Amino acid sequence: MKYFIFTFLLCFSLLKVNAQTQKLDLISTGELLESFVLYTEDEEVFGYAYFYDLGKYENYEHKFEYIIIDRNLNKLTNAEFRLRDYGDEIETRFSSAKLIGDEMYFVMDEYTPSYVYMSIQKIQSSYMKVNLKTKEFSERYYQIDDKFETKVFKDGESSINLEPIFSHYFSIHNENGQVYFLVHDNEGEENKPNYLKIFNDKHELLWTYDVGSDKKEKKIIVPLNVKNNRVFIRQNYLKFDKKHTLLKEDIKVFDLQNGKQIFAKEINNASNEFYTFHQLSVTDDKYELQGIYVNNSQTYAGLRGGVSQGISNLIFDLDGNLVSSQVKNWNEIDPKLEMKNGKDKDKFELYLKRIFNFENGSKSILLEKAKGSKNIKIKDFVILNFDAKGNFINTKIITKDLKRNYSDYIFSQLIKDKSAVLLFYRDYDKEDTSKDKDWTLNISKIEKGQFIEESIIMRSKNYIVLPTVAKEGYILLREFNKDEKKNQLRLERLNVYDE
Repeated sequence: MKYFIFTFLLCFSLLKVNAQTQKLDLISTGELLESFVLYTEDEEVFGYAYFYDLGKYENYEHKFEYIIIDRNLNKLTNAEFRLRDYGDEIETRFSSAKLIGDEMYFVMDEYTPSYVYMSIQKIQSSYMKVNLKTKEFSERYYQIDDKFETKVFKDGESSINLEPIFSHYFSIHNENGQVYFLVHDNEGEENKPNYLKIFNDKHELLWTYDVGSDKKEKKIIVPLNVKNNRVFIRQNYLKFDKKHTLLKEDIKVFDLQNGKQIFAKEINNASNEFYTFHQLSVTDDKYELQGIYVNNSQTYAGLRGGVSQGISNLIFDLDGNLVSSQVKNWNEIDPKLEMKNGKDKDKFELYLKRIFNFENGSKSILLEKAKGSKNIKIKDFVILNFDAKGNFINTKIITKDLKRNYSDYIFSQLIKDKSAVLLFYRDYDKEDTSKDKDWTLNISKIEKGQFIEESIIMRSKNYIVLPTVAKEGYILLREFNKDEKKNQLRLERLNVYDE
C-alpha cells in the first residue's frame, strides 16, 4: 500500500510539473467559443470549462464539445453533445457554467439580429447538466414563465419564439448541496412581468415575489446574493420619465425555502441629502452594506449622478436591526487626499471599484480617480485601509497613466485564508506608439495594510495575451493568434505571493 501511494504521488507531481502549459488548439478539432472558471464550494479555483463548436450535424442539429481542465492545466474529461440548429439567423451562446458536486450546469442563450436596434436580441434561455464522471447529459430545459420545459422537434422543424426577452434572467445556485434556480423578469412597465421566482432542483416553483407595476412608478428587482438559506435583493422605485429618476431604494431579504420576507430596509430616498452605492457582504452573524455616498443630484435608475463625498457603512443583525451606521467624508478619513466638494485639485472624483473584507475583520477599499461624463478620463487607484474596528490605517496611491473611457482594473483574488488580496491591473508602455504595443500586468498584494508589487511584461506584438484568475499563487495566461492558430494556456508563478 505504501508503494502504491508513493507511486501515485510521484506521478501526480510529475503531471503538475509537466502541465504548466496546455495547447487549446490541439485538444479539440472544433472552434473555441467560450470558457469559464469552475470553482469549488469553498470558492477556490477547481479548473476551467472550454466549449467548442464542432459544426453542423445531421437531422437539424449542431455539434459541440466541452473540455474540462484542472487548475494545473491537466485535461480531466471531455464529451460531445448536440443542440438544435435553428439556422444561420439564430446564434447559440454559452453564458455560464457552474460546478455542483460531480455535475456541471451550463446555461445557453439564443440570440437573433435586431434590424431595429442594429444589435442582437436574446430570445430564449435554457440549461443542461452533465455528470463529469459518467458523461451522461440531462435534457435541455427551457425556462418559460413558471416552468422549465423540454422541447420535442419534428424533422425539419426549428420552432422558436422570436420575441425578444430584454429583461428576463435566470441563474443557478448551490446552497448546502441543494440546487436552486432564481428567475427574475424586470420589464417594470405597466401590465408587464415584474417578479422574482425560486425553483428547486426538480423545477418545482417554491415561491414568487411579484412587485407588480403601476402608472406612478417603475419597480426594478436586482438579485444580490443567495447565502445562508436567504435571498437578498435590491429594489429600485423609479419615475416613469425619460431618465427614470430614482424615487427610493430598498434592501429586502427572503427565506430561500418559503419566500417569507425577513426584513426590508429603505437605504436611499430622493428626499435624502445623499445617495449611497453599496456592496453587500453576508456573514454568519450580520449583513453589511459598504460603499460610498454621493450628493443626491441627478441619480437615475440606480446610476450614479452626483459626486462622491466619502464612505458609508451600515451593519444589520440577522433580523434586520441596524447595529451600526458610519458615514465619513474623504478628508475626515485622510486629509492628505485634499478633496474639495468631492474632487481633488485636478477635478478628479473617486469611484468605487471593490471592497475587500479580510478574515480578521479589517478591510481595504479600492477606488479609482475619474472625471468627465462622455469622454471619461481615468487615472490613479486609491486604496484606503482600515483595521477590524474600522479605524483608518493608511492610504496607498497606485500611480497610473491617464486613460480614456476604460479602467485598468482586471480582477482581484482573496488569498491566504482571506488574510490578503491580490489586485491585477494593466498598464501600457509609454514609449511604444505602435498599434499592438506591449503592456504590463501589474500585481499588488495587500496584506495588513502593507503593499508588495510585481510586474510581468506582456509581449503582444505576435499574439494576444489574456490573464485569468488561477489557483492561489499563480496567474493563468491565454496566448492566442488567429492567423497562426496559436492558442495555448500558461500558468505563471507570482513572486509577490511568497513575499
